[in-house]
Amino acid sequence: MMALETMVSCPQLRSDLVIEQQHEGKNLKYLIIDPVNGRYWQCGPSLYHLLTLCTGEYTLAEMMARYRELTQVSLTSEQLESALRKFAEQGFLDHHASPPRPRYARRLFSWLSRRPLSLELLIMRWRLFPADGLLQRLEPSTRWIFSPVFFVCWAVLMAITIWLLASGGWDAGILPVAMELYGHISFLAWGQFLIVLLVTAFIHESAHGITLQHFGRHPGHFGLAFSPLAGVFFYVEIGEIWRLNKRQHRVAVSLAGPLASSVIGAVGTIVWSLVPPDVPSSSWAEMFMVAGVLTAIYNVLPFFRTDGYFALTDWIHTPNLDRKARKYLIHLICRPFHRQPQTEPLALSQHFLLAGYGVIAWLATLWLLWIVGSFFIRLIVSFVLHVL
Repeated sequence: MMALETMVSCPQLRSDLVIEQQHEGKNLKYLIIDPVNGRYWQCGPSLYHLLTLCTGEYTLAEMMARYRELTQVSLTSEQLESALRKFAEQGFLDHHASPPRPRYARRLFSWLSRRPLSLELLIMRWRLFPADGLLQRLEPSTRWIFSPVFFVCWAVLMAITIWLLASGGWDAGILPVAMELYGHISFLAWGQFLIVLLVTAFIHESAHGITLQHFGRHPGHFGLAFSPLAGVFFYVEIGEIWRLNKRQHRVAVSLAGPLASSVIGAVGTIVWSLVPPDVPSSSWAEMFMVAGVLTAIYNVLPFFRTDGYFALTDWIHTPNLDRKARKYLIHLICRPFHRQPQTEPLALSQHFLLAGYGVIAWLATLWLLWIVGSFFIRLIVSFVLHVL
């Protein structure tokens, strides 16, 4: 109980938080909604019962006793300390004192398991305007997108695009543009590409919002974001995706963006293959080909927190897969050197999932950091040489 003596007594949830039940039986989940920040979290019954005890009326010892009565499970002081700290980090609690920081070794382990190579920490966001007004006006003209006819057309477009790329489009179209952007840097090419990329990103994000709207929920705001690794890009707030009860609907919302990007890439590829190279529209078609194809591939890969990641984790019922994989790998790496918190017993399939995903995600992130770092070095060198 030594750790509990330094904890804040009688923790209390913020009064404006909304908690809704989702699903039933073995798939029972609860949705925590923060209306102030427009954020959503899912939790299971165990954390839900603990949240209901954060009324400001129970001391920590009383919370442990009440939790045991509710769930027939004994909660240790370390587990309660960890849970309350997590609640405080997410902004759930409404109290003046904060849970104590853990000892140095455990604090370092906790920091590494949550944040190493995390691209989210580098993203700055600015809201622009509500998405509802624009997307509701588009709703009548986009209904056909959810019909079998559209998916047949999309499949035909993808088949043609793959054939064109395999027949020389990749080598003659995408690679030369990539060299102008990242190899022998052309500022003219970058200006043209950024315009095309912003258009592609806006359509990509609109697809998320339109699909969410189709399933009866409302997107929040369109916004502009900046990341040193991804540059400037649009986004749309789709936190209400977690209020969709059907998993296939949530996956459809997540994958709608890459699908829209793939359509842009397909149209750009076909136009580029038909228009003579000396026609000005050919270079624009080439840029749309590159932007559409590359953003579709990047966003469908699940090794960053992209659309493909959220679709995968939702489909396999493993939320926060990246953090769990990092925690698992760091536990394996650090275990021979000093004590680490005990982890829950895992099935063999979970060991393979966490280890395999974690290694690939780390390698992919290191590769992305290398690409972006090399680009900025070449950019600085090119600028200096141009000035001199």
